[in-house]
Amino acid sequence: MIYTNDFFALGSSYPNDNLVQLVDSFTLENVNFKKTSVWHTGVPMTPALADGIIYRQKGTDYYVDVDWLTNRTVYVKRFGAKGDGITNDVPAIKRMISFLPEKDFIVVFENAKYIQGDGTYPRYPLVNGVYSGNVDIGEEIFFSFENKSDFTIYGNGAVIKAHPNNAPIANARGFEFIRCQNFRVQDLNYDGSINTRKPDGGDNAMYNNQSGFKVSSSQRYELMNCRSDNTCMDGFIIVSDDIFENIDNWNEDGILRNCHADNNYRQGCSIVNSKRFKVLGGSYTNTGKTYGTLPKDGIDIEEGYNSLFGRGSNNTVIEGVLFENNLGDGLALHLGTHNASVSNCVFKNNSFAVAQDWEAMSRNNTIYNNNFYDSSIKLSGGGEHFYGNRIYLSPTFPFNFLMDNEYDHFANKKCRETLIYDNYLYRDPGKQSIGNVPGTLNIGESKDGVRIFKNTFINIASTGSFLYIHGPVDRKLEFYDNIFHNTEEFITNTSMNPANIYYTNYEGFFKKAYNNRIEIPGMPEMVSTAHRSTGDKLVKGFQLKRIPAGKYVDITFDRMSSNFEAAELYLKVTTRGYWFENDSTHVKEEIISISDVKPVSYSGTLNDFKKLPVSTGLYIKNDKATLTFSQSSSDAGINSLWNLDITIEVLGNYTDDFPMKISDYYDMNTQPPIISLPMTKSASQADSSALDLTALRNDFNNLLLKLRSSGVMQS
Repeated sequence: MIYTNDFFALGSSYPNDNLVQLVDSFTLENVNFKKTSVWHTGVPMTPALADGIIYRQKGTDYYVDVDWLTNRTVYVKRFGAKGDGITNDVPAIKRMISFLPEKDFIVVFENAKYIQGDGTYPRYPLVNGVYSGNVDIGEEIFFSFENKSDFTIYGNGAVIKAHPNNAPIANARGFEFIRCQNFRVQDLNYDGSINTRKPDGGDNAMYNNQSGFKVSSSQRYELMNCRSDNTCMDGFIIVSDDIFENIDNWNEDGILRNCHADNNYRQGCSIVNSKRFKVLGGSYTNTGKTYGTLPKDGIDIEEGYNSLFGRGSNNTVIEGVLFENNLGDGLALHLGTHNASVSNCVFKNNSFAVAQDWEAMSRNNTIYNNNFYDSSIKLSGGGEHFYGNRIYLSPTFPFNFLMDNEYDHFANKKCRETLIYDNYLYRDPGKQSIGNVPGTLNIGESKDGVRIFKNTFINIASTGSFLYIHGPVDRKLEFYDNIFHNTEEFITNTSMNPANIYYTNYEGFFKKAYNNRIEIPGMPEMVSTAHRSTGDKLVKGFQLKRIPAGKYVDITFDRMSSNFEAAELYLKVTTRGYWFENDSTHVKEEIISISDVKPVSYSGTLNDFKKLPVSTGLYIKNDKATLTFSQSSSDAGINSLWNLDITIEVLGNYTDDFPMKISDYYDMNTQPPIISLPMTKSASQADSSALDLTALRNDFNNLLLKLRSSGVMQS
């Protein structure tokens, strides 16, 4: 019996046979070596290529492990890893990784506990809770696979555990796969020892960037049955780092299959700027529960930073996943997440959220057939399809379903319809008195293209507004075939008082509202507005946000006709500017005519009135009636972005609908007049001649009376 280290020792007297059978000095297993003159890439052997484990040198001859030639397989224990839960196995594992070729290999771990580090890793100094040094602190004890392809790692249930005394910094992270293709990692686990390492999350610099498993700018891969628990940052992070370095190399077609992340510091899993990524099965739980920093989500899908090649994650699939007891959202479809699919998942004590995105990059996500237990829901992107979901609430859980598309992406043709349908909510009524219980379906902001129908809400609330609709009163929302019902047991256990519960029941919000059943004692029937009748107000409303300074926007009306002369056609235009930087609000209202009659509708103080311009009216541009909007010069000196919120209402006996088109932003306008937001008086415009506020109001009221008498305005 000859040991490998004895056979290959300097000055060994064993004969240099072509094929020798030995015993590995680390594993004590039988191994076979044969002579070779070339390395696995085909280049001639040199002393530098003899790694001392797979390729070895004896005198002037070179030998190679026969198993490597046959199976392209390396075993971590062959490189000296103990897996005894005590020994620092970093040198052995890194030695194994340094041997690996660029492609076509298999790595095998034994089912054992491998310790990462020896506990002497220095902790970086903090000053006022922040460290300002370099990213690269201390020895690199993480495990990096870079620019490799066509490989498999079998973990066999192995756990790589960070030494409890390791500093919580980036060089002590777990595994990373950088620019790799066509690979699989199976049954491998990482434990970051968060409870003793105690990361300093208030310091968000890059040296704090650590995770159990990171996959960056890689393609066609799968992590299967892996765990990443107790990490000092993210359990898993899937990202396209290269695009932030101006390299068009996205993370694409990856899978986390039946993987688990528990008690991680920042996220269970982050998915950043990736394409067609799938999370199938598994669980993401307890993020931030022991130690944590925001957002503390189970899974957060986001954009990271903008790049030359776009941003956001598209066509992500989340299927059959458990989200439970994360301190943030269970699942957040954050900035840039579009065309994602979320199905057959379970949310326990964890919310679900779709974030708003000013460029309509968070859009068109589909959420269906999921079960929610004591979990709230937020849909704010635009174009969400939320259907077939079941929501179960404990007796006193304060539930909130928020649907608020902050930006009017549907009207601007940037997303599909938002559909919420065929969902079922049931609150356990309790077995005894439970006090008043809040809960609401909250619908706000842009409601154009929103349809909510065939949903059932049982015991949603016993106090407050169980249906709250807010935002523009523009007849855009379609709401039909919904049921709100409180059971007798729930009414008894909450001692519900009809005076303390209410809902929004205003016809002005609805484009369509019919067949809604309000089965709650003391509540009136819901209004019905299935179709617009002749004589109803015709209203168009929309919002444009984050318009660059110096740009113009045109609103054009085409083919306007009525049963009276065009000279009698009036529009009421209400504009409201919400400026992005300082959130100030300015409201202006005008009655505008195609004819020369240009009265102003106004309420306010005399001094403010004198500053208003004469009504701008409509002018003809390209044979169409057009309104042009720009940012006011005073606001442009402060803010680089401006927002336009406008409602246009036809006054009088107008009977036909009217098409309205919104232009792209453009740089040069040569057709005055212009409506500026907020509107300011021009330098050449005289102040009002009214001597006091009473005289001003009298003159204005006389003008309105003439308009109403002529039938142009409604009373």
